[in-house]
Amino acid sequence: MKPTFAAAAILCWAGAAHANPTNAPWTAVLPDAPDSCASCHWETDPVTRSPAVIVEGLPERADPGALYEIIIRLQAEEAVTAAFLAVFSAGEIIAAGEGLETTAAAVRTPDPSAPAAWRFTWRAPAEVGPVRLDIAAVAANDDASPFGDIAHYATRTIDRAE
Repeated sequence: MKPTFAAAAILCWAGAAHANPTNAPWTAVLPDAPDSCASCHWETDPVTRSPAVIVEGLPERADPGALYEIIIRLQAEEAVTAAFLAVFSAGEIIAAGEGLETTAAAVRTPDPSAPAAWRFTWRAPAEVGPVRLDIAAVAANDDASPFGDIAHYATRTIDRAE
């Protein structure tokens, strides 16, 4: 018996919807990464340099070892729920809000949340600059599928304090 197009589409959808059923891998932060958020939430093209990704509390220039309370918001009309991943090239995450997971220099939501705002504390490295912050956020329609979701990406750069 030959598989039909509908059966193939269902198998493809099931694989995409469940590729990372609880959260994105720590490496999913760049839009061209093989395991990026857009690789699962693929129905709509990802938004790179997204104006919907808002970063508050991030300095233009960081003092070595200083603590900064960062808030990342996803202000996308299509977001019923959302999830995010943020990765710094240096420094460390030392505290994160409820429901967030961290590694040394990265923070993410293990589950979608609403409203789409996440708070954490980042410690600048002892020798600052420049530091890159890459952010991936998915505006989801809360139907537990990859359809109707949009991946947003943003990058910020922090310079060395003078």
